[in-house]
Amino acid sequence: MRVAVDAYYQSLNKYSEELCGDRVAIVHTPQSFVCVLADGLGSGVKANILATLTSTILAEMLKNGIELHEAVYTLTSTLPTCKERQVAYSTFSTLQVFNNGDAVLIEFDNPKAIILRNGREVEVVKHTIHIQNRLVVESRFKCYPNDLIVLVSDGVLHAGLGTILNFGWKRKDVVGHLRMTMRKEDKARDIGENLMIVVNDLYQNQPMDDSTVLVARIVDRTRTVVMVGPPKSVNDDQGAVMKLLSADGKKIVCGGTTAQIVARFLKEDIRLEENISLNSDLPPTANIKGIDLVTEGVLTLGRVVDLLVDCVSSKQQLDHLCSIEAKDGAIKMVQMLLSECSEIVFLAGLADNPAHSQVAYSPLSLRFKVRLIERIAEHLRALGKVVSVVQC
Repeated sequence: MRVAVDAYYQSLNKYSEELCGDRVAIVHTPQSFVCVLADGLGSGVKANILATLTSTILAEMLKNGIELHEAVYTLTSTLPTCKERQVAYSTFSTLQVFNNGDAVLIEFDNPKAIILRNGREVEVVKHTIHIQNRLVVESRFKCYPNDLIVLVSDGVLHAGLGTILNFGWKRKDVVGHLRMTMRKEDKARDIGENLMIVVNDLYQNQPMDDSTVLVARIVDRTRTVVMVGPPKSVNDDQGAVMKLLSADGKKIVCGGTTAQIVARFLKEDIRLEENISLNSDLPPTANIKGIDLVTEGVLTLGRVVDLLVDCVSSKQQLDHLCSIEAKDGAIKMVQMLLSECSEIVFLAGLADNPAHSQVAYSPLSLRFKVRLIERIAEHLRALGKVVSVVQC
C-alpha cells in the first residue's frame, strides 16, 4: 500500500487583527508528508512571529532530513516560556505521514487531533514524553486511504463561547459535525472550508480568537501521465501511448498531433468540447474516450506556467484557482494536477512540429516546449507533487 495526502488549511484572524497568530507549514520529502500547525501566544504581530518561527523551524529541520522526534526535542528544548502565564510562547501539532501509511503525530498543548475512519473516530495509542519539563504527546499509527486527520487551533473550540454557545464548540461537537456532513467524495478543501464556515458563523463574523483548521485526507498514491507532443520517432508512438494508458491516475494529452496519435491508437474519435468559453483566448479542449483531459499544446502549457507561478507565490491565489469554475484547458489542467494527482509523469515528445517551423519567431520551438514542461514540473514540486519528466 502506498498513500499520499490531500491537505488543506484555512485560518480566521482574530477580529480587528491584521495578522493571524496561528501558522501552518507543509513540507514534502521523498519519503513523507509533514505538516505543522503552530499557535502563538496571544494574538496579532507577536503571536504571528512566534507561530511563524515555530512552524518554520520545525518544517525546515524535517525538510533537511532530521527525524521528527529529534526536531521536536530541539524545538521544545529551546522554546521560551512566558514568565507571567508560565506557558510556552507557542503550542504546536505536527503530523508526518510516510508513503507506506505509517504516521507520527506529536502534540504540544494544542487541541487533540481528530482521526476519522469510515465515519467513526479512531482512538490511537498515545505516549507522553517529558522534554525539558514539558509534556509532549506522541502517537504512532497506521493510515489507510480515506482516513481523515484534522488538526485545529484552540480558537476553533472557542467558537461561540459565551454568545451562541455557553461553552464553545467542543471537540465532540466538531467530531459530530464532521461525521454528519462529510461525504465520501469530499476533498480536503471541501471539508476544511465547511468547518471554517461554521466557526465563522458561531463567532458571528467577529472571531474572538485566531482559528485554524488543517485537514489531511489520506488517499491512494496514483500515477498520472501527461503526454505532450509526439515522440521523436514514429516507431515510438505506440510505446508512448501505452505508457499513457498505463497510468492508474489521470491521463492527460496536450497538443493536436498528440491527440490524433492517441485517438488513432484507441480507435476513438476526437470531439471538441461543446461548452466553449467565449471569455478564454485559449483553443478549446477536446474529448477522447478513455482520456481524462485533452488540450491544445504550447499556448495552454504557457498559461499553465503562469497559473502555477501565481499558486506558488500566494495561497490566496491557489485557493481561488482551485475553487473557481474551469473555463479553459489551462485551468482544467492545473485544477486536476493540484487536486486529483499525487505522482505526475510528463512524457515529453521530441518530434518537431511542422506547424511551428513556419512561425516567424522562435518561442514556439521544441526547446521552448521542453522548457515549459520543466517549469511546470518545478512549480508542481514546489506545491508538493512528485514529478518526473521523461523525454521520448
